[in-house]
Formats: sequence, C-alpha cells, structure tokens
Amino acid sequence: MPALPETILIAEDHAAERACLKRMLLEQIPGLKPSDLMEAENGQEAKNKIIDYKPDLVFLDIEMPFLSGIQMLESLRKEGHPMEFGLVFVTEFDKYWLDAFRHAALHYLLKPVKPEELKEAFQRHHDKRHTKLLIDNFINSKSDRSNRKTIPLIDHKTNNVVFVDPGQILYFHALSDLCEAYLSDGTKLLQRQNLGKYEYLAEDTSLENTFERVHNSYIVNLEHVIAAGNLPNDAGEVKISNGELIRVARTRKRQTWARLRQLYPGINFL
Repeated sequence: MPALPETILIAEDHAAERACLKRMLLEQIPGLKPSDLMEAENGQEAKNKIIDYKPDLVFLDIEMPFLSGIQMLESLRKEGHPMEFGLVFVTEFDKYWLDAFRHAALHYLLKPVKPEELKEAFQRHHDKRHTKLLIDNFINSKSDRSNRKTIPLIDHKTNNVVFVDPGQILYFHALSDLCEAYLSDGTKLLQRQNLGKYEYLAEDTSLENTFERVHNSYIVNLEHVIAAGNLPNDAGEVKISNGELIRVARTRKRQTWARLRQLYPGINFL
C-alpha cells in the first residue's frame, strides 16, 4: 500500500465535479480520509490554499474563474513559491497537454474522469515521491562522491530509477523545471528534476570528475567533448561526440577551458 499524501487539493469550479472527484478518490485510495482533501472553486482560491497549506498533490482544472489553472501555476512560479506538489491536470480539453508537460504534470486526465485513472495518477505521485527520495538521499549523502560508480536517473517510461555509469552520460539539458539526460547510446531520459539537482556533478573539479556546468542550460561531460572553439562575442562552443554543438556561456568559458586543459593537456581551441 503506497504511503498517503498529507493533503490533496481539488481545484475545480463546478461543485458537482469536485464532489465526484472527492468521492472517487475516497473509494479508490484505501486509508484516505475526507479530512485529507481540500477544495478550491477558482484559480485564486487554489493559489491561496497552495501557499497557505502546501498540499502534497493537486488535481487542477484549467478553465476556472479569476485565474485559470495555467495562470495560477505561472503566478506561483513568478512569485517564487515552492512548486513541490504533485500536479494532475483535469480538463475537458486536450489542447493543454504541452502546458502539462512544461509544468511537469504527473498525469493529464480528460473529463469525465474514470476511477482507475485517478488511482493511476495517485500511484504516479507515489512513485515520483519515492524516486525523488532516492535521488535526494543519494545527492545529500555524506559519502565520498569520488567513489561513486553510478548516477541515479529516472526512466520516465517506467518511472523506475536506473543507475547509469557516468561515462555513458553526454550531457544534461534544462527544460524549464525539468531536464533531459542524453546518453552515449542515443537514449534520452526525461528527469522530473531541474538541472540544479545535478549541479553536484560539477562541484568536484578533481581529475576523476569530468562534468562541468558550461551554461545555465547545460551540464556537459567533458569526457565526450571532441572539439572546442571561441565565438565572436567571447562565448564558446563545444562539440560533443554525438555531433551536438553546445554553447558555452561567456561567464563560464574560462572555467570550462581550464578544465579542458586540465583533462586534455595540449588541447587546441579553434
């Protein structure tokens, strides 16, 4: 039995649909109590309750009065509020799926919602929390990072944690609050973590570590850099073994070039 969240918020402007979602959740999730559920009938109320009560999981309608679900999320982000809750979109329309992706939604449910879909969304939330805990524990571990042989990543197709040899990772690319890990075999693993979660890979500047934050949007494994060059605006560019060209920010070029010289004495910059 998955552990229950502390609080679930149902943000929906139609009272009958809120009641239906509430009833199905109570029926589908053993151990869930009415006191675990909160309701909001518009986007502004949902925003206030997220700020005040910090729900663990939010079922969010999109087209609501005062603030739409999308506007509410963007307002929270703009004001710097933590976005640590699981998010499930519930809507009549299929045109918002890209917004769901951008906001790292766990699921995109079309009305009328089926009970088994709610149960699946809850299970995805549980799996994500479990995965995040594993990765956070790994990152925050006090053990010597130089002795670590693998890096935990999420296989988004199965929601399982896979442990990857660092040498197989070409680079990480930021996608808003998500990032993608590009592997040497051509695999791309979408991570429901922002790029900052992997900043620890670039903190160790010893020869054993070959990762470098070359840009706000990229952490690159320098082991896979096959060429490097200067750009006219004092920025730089590196070519990865898969042929991809990645920009090196002007403010990070000096450090990146120094790391490359350290790793590959005699390297020439084009």
